[in-house]
Amino acid sequence: MRDESRSRSECRCRLAEPGEFTRRAFLNGRLDLVQAEAVIDLIRARSDRAASMATEQLEGHLSIVVAKCYDALVSVCADLEAGLDFDEDEVPEVLSLTCGKA
Repeated sequence: MRDESRSRSECRCRLAEPGEFTRRAFLNGRLDLVQAEAVIDLIRARSDRAASMATEQLEGHLSIVVAKCYDALVSVCADLEAGLDFDEDEVPEVLSLTCGKA
């Protein structure tokens, strides 16, 4: 053990802190927040079902659903704001078709 710690000090190496690799992956854009939190969920999972759910989150399934919802909301907001910028008789045909859908 002494040889190991001497070797680390000579090469200026250190042991990684708990969660360090996950934090670095998050900060470098390799994982989003949901995926980073899924790592600890997977570590703490006490059942196969909990581990399976954490694995799905880690693979990005929830992030994809959230991103689709976000994109849909941005689109609705853009259409709404564009509709508010025009008088009723000035609304472009494309916008009136989009806003007329239920």
